[in-house]
Amino acid sequence: MASASSLRKYQQRLLPALETYSDYIKFVSCADLDLGRAQAKAAEQGLGKGYSVRELFDDSEVDIVLNLTIPAVHAAVNRQALKAGKHAYTEKPFASSYHEGLKILKRPRN
Repeated sequence: MASASSLRKYQQRLLPALETYSDYIKFVSCADLDLGRAQAKAAEQGLGKGYSVRELFDDSEVDIVLNLTIPAVHAAVNRQALKAGKHAYTEKPFASSYHEGLKILKRPRN
């Protein structure tokens, strides 16, 4: 089960395009810093849940986080997703610097 974080305009094109892979991945929620925006987007996309970012990481049904946040916070969201035991799939860049990305990838595993 997947959830998308951040509700930028990019997501409006991406989620419908990912329908091609519906045999492999099912979007169950979306999250945003603005809870009202997350809930509205969830209703618009036919997703069951619109979350705050914290709620997203706490949902045991979510296995992977599709990180569509602004690049400046990619590393922080990826770090939180991995810390919560989720997979993190993100648009580039994974982190703001090579060293920041390496630090996240070398973190202790659960």
